[in-house]
Amino acid sequence: QKMEGGCDRTSDFLKMATTVHSVLGDEEWTRTLIQKAQANCDDRFSLLTIAGKVLASIGDENWAGELYAKAAEQCSDSVQYEHLFRTVEAQSSNKELLKNLHTKAEESLSDAKNLATLAESVTRRFDSPDWARTIYKKAVAAADFQKAKFDVAASAENVLGDRKLAATIRNT
Repeated sequence: QKMEGGCDRTSDFLKMATTVHSVLGDEEWTRTLIQKAQANCDDRFSLLTIAGKVLASIGDENWAGELYAKAAEQCSDSVQYEHLFRTVEAQSSNKELLKNLHTKAEESLSDAKNLATLAESVTRRFDSPDWARTIYKKAVAAADFQKAKFDVAASAENVLGDRKLAATIRNT
């Protein structure tokens, strides 16, 4: 516990939590250290790291889900969301959690290309062409659609194999 006093940064608390968990097996102290790490955390990368530590050390999916949701709030484009999705896939097998994060992304993104990329992710991860079509429709309604319509159409055709939808998008 004397060493805990020397912890200043998120990474210090996480390293200490790893040691406490692996050497002492003290779940409550591990939880306390991770909570202190979270209190010092202000970026999505650290939130993702902490979520992984929560799952690996404690197995608390609810807490990890809250951390993933906070990280999602800091995402502003499809590249950042894709990083989030890949990290969640690497850290957790919870498909429902991943689906909820995709829903948050759908609610958050408004750019046509970002929405098309999200539709690709939905198709790849959930094999849900209906959901993807819904997202493509949002891409068509996006303010910047005209400058991205050929990219959106190509995405729909490549991902869904739907030439009719792609033609409709191109002719919009």
